[in-house]
Amino acid sequence: MPTIKAETLVEIAVSILTATGAPHDDAQVVAWHLVRSNPSGHDSHGILSLPYYLKVIEEGKIVPGAKPQIIRESTSTTLLDDNWNFGQVTRKLAMELAVQKAKATGIGMTALFNVYHTGRVGEYPEIAIEQDMIGIVFGGGNKNPQVVAPGAHGEAIWLNQEMVHKPTSSLSQLISPSFGQSPSLRTT
Repeated sequence: MPTIKAETLVEIAVSILTATGAPHDDAQVVAWHLVRSNPSGHDSHGILSLPYYLKVIEEGKIVPGAKPQIIRESTSTTLLDDNWNFGQVTRKLAMELAVQKAKATGIGMTALFNVYHTGRVGEYPEIAIEQDMIGIVFGGGNKNPQVVAPGAHGEAIWLNQEMVHKPTSSLSQLISPSFGQSPSLRTT
């Protein structure tokens, strides 16, 4: 099996995504997210998702270049409209805003709407971990299935994702219910 460097995969994905109209910065966020998902054990959300993304862009479910918009904001909360951009772009922004607000007030929370697929949920709490904070992410709530199994031809699974990361002395600790059913605990 050939080995391809992550940077090479990212370059290819960025090239493809920018050809759909995605701004370079957004394409970078999505490409790195897809590439990092594979070694994290989430091939279903990895680089093999790229053809699916092209399909949903063509269908108008993702609008490359749409700008996330702050609808409401307080000192500790933000409500973001993704405007159907890549979900990875807005969910990353959401966690960065939550961390920024938590540093200022002790807690930060951001809610999103008009968002399509956001990728591997575990990536976003890691943004908080890097700032020595607890990161919690909830997702789902769409009325239609949005999860595609590897190699499938369309959405088949509907779920609510939940992810909690907290800093510990040596490793981050991940608490993650599997498909919203039964909690599991592992260290990463």
